[in-house]
Amino acid sequence: MAGVITSSFALVLAIVALTVTFVGAAGQVKPPVNLVAGDSVTINCAGGKLSNVSSSNTAFTIKCLGAPAIAQLTNISAGAALKGKVNIEAKVTEGSSPIANVLFELFQNGQKIHSWVEPAAPYFYYGDNNAQPNGWDTTNRADGQYSLSVTVTGSDNLSSNLKVNFSIANVVVVPTATPTSAPPTATPTTPPGGVQDSMSMGLWNPNPKFDVCKNADGSINADATARIKQFHDSFSVIAPDGKRYPTWHPPVAKDPATGAMCSFGHEHGKDPSTFPNWQEIKQYFAYNGDVARSGIPFGYVNEQMDAWVTATGSNIPMRHEDHVGHKVEWGTNISVDIVKGSNGAKTPSGVTCNYFSKVHQGTTSHDAFENNLHELFYMVKCSDGQDLKLARMMEFGKAGQFLRLCDPEGDRTTVINTGFSYSNAAYPGTAQDGVRNITDRSCVINNFLVPGNKWTMNMYEAWPGSMSITGAQGQPLVRTLDLLFDVENSMRYYYPGKTHPELADASKYSDAGFTMDLCYEVLANGNKSHGGACDAATNSGSIKGITWDDPRSAYKGTSRGMYVKPGDVQNASGPAIWYTDPFGQNAKTTPFPGSVKQYIVQRDINYGQKFGGFVDPTKMNSDFDAPTVHAPN
Repeated sequence: MAGVITSSFALVLAIVALTVTFVGAAGQVKPPVNLVAGDSVTINCAGGKLSNVSSSNTAFTIKCLGAPAIAQLTNISAGAALKGKVNIEAKVTEGSSPIANVLFELFQNGQKIHSWVEPAAPYFYYGDNNAQPNGWDTTNRADGQYSLSVTVTGSDNLSSNLKVNFSIANVVVVPTATPTSAPPTATPTTPPGGVQDSMSMGLWNPNPKFDVCKNADGSINADATARIKQFHDSFSVIAPDGKRYPTWHPPVAKDPATGAMCSFGHEHGKDPSTFPNWQEIKQYFAYNGDVARSGIPFGYVNEQMDAWVTATGSNIPMRHEDHVGHKVEWGTNISVDIVKGSNGAKTPSGVTCNYFSKVHQGTTSHDAFENNLHELFYMVKCSDGQDLKLARMMEFGKAGQFLRLCDPEGDRTTVINTGFSYSNAAYPGTAQDGVRNITDRSCVINNFLVPGNKWTMNMYEAWPGSMSITGAQGQPLVRTLDLLFDVENSMRYYYPGKTHPELADASKYSDAGFTMDLCYEVLANGNKSHGGACDAATNSGSIKGITWDDPRSAYKGTSRGMYVKPGDVQNASGPAIWYTDPFGQNAKTTPFPGSVKQYIVQRDINYGQKFGGFVDPTKMNSDFDAPTVHAPN
């Protein structure tokens, strides 16, 4: 026989007769077509392309290749408004060959801003860990309009594409707050409705240089700016004591009265409402079952400490903390890794956990130079049944002192005694309870302001601590919760004798040097900062006059890390709900004045015995910087 395949896939026959037999993709034989001299046949391959698989002098085979298809995109659709963390999966079907990969491409204003390739199922945007999606945290992108293009490609290079237009809407719009004319004072007020304000309410005041509300065209909205403090304080919850407390809010939010976007100048970390176990946390903090108005109450344990001191006549003074230092972090499906032997190798235990924390870690003022007590909420829920929801004042070492971060020996054992000007020697805490590793002026001289052949240190700060809950007889209910909270870009460092008379609230910053100022400082020997964050912020020194509280500053306390682990539990014979003093001790089964509720799973769990090693803490890193964030933060 003789024949040709034309561009239109027409087969022209130059033989007396020919029978064309068609075989389907599944191998089924379809009715033949009988052709005689002069006939022609056109072969159409719907949805794919033709391939000349084989040919000879007596026969040839043509195969219709089919492209893979995208059957569904989960958790996203045309016109959807996404917020928080979303798990977008491409569900695909094979064509005539196996799937090679799935490509995700994110576009904004027609420009591609991110791409992600998944080589194997399941095909999640941002990947997965043992089929558990890592998820896409949309809070890392500005609110607005976006497109997600998804392309599935087979090993024969045939592909299909699906594009979805959607928006990101993480900025929270809240109802207008109930107005109160009371200024922030040390005395709680009772706003309309009979809900008493806690001592933590009203502590934040806007910086008029930066904390303003703007219209869509960028102009300042004077009406919204005038009420920005009231709007900020409307982000509040009712705690278990029935009082109103400030809570998490985004750095920028839309004023419901004017539609203006209001910048508060500080951030509280990750949005807690997107945590998978958020409803359990709300139930834990709910007042009389009022879950709708529940949430993370900033300063709740501090307030319970006040009540406990009053009820017990303790000589421990009250302890209150500023608003901006409250920071939220959480992570999901984190492996519990076990270290066995002396080589330090880690082995996954097969247990995974969700972790949540709210810690007060102030790195703006001088507070942490002396004060060791800082409020901590810590929640963990694991695949093996571990379940804890704990709240207490955490002792990070001793009051009146901290450890130098960069002592000459490199072991962080040098004690810096700071005294008790604004803390108290009666505060509980020992060196065994943890420490506060803080940078001081000697660290700066030796490691930040350096010769030209060296690089400037990170302005690092680390607070390790061991969280425990004990019973009335001192028996451990929860132990080995060894945690660590760190900051990579602290706003201040310890500088004995340093004052700031230019500040209206100068007393909060005594003995504190501002890190951003170091970007411009030159020592008598010529040493100065080199590289790193200073050079990035100042364009290697060409941009002058960036102050410590300028949003352009390189040091805002936004780059943070948290080391987590699940802890051991001895509570098989106890109740799930305990009530302790504000320091997590003297647990009882019924509440008492100043007590704090603790939820502890009714089990005995010892990970060291269970897996024959010790749990290696896992670190989570996040950077919560935003264009409007500035010190104090």
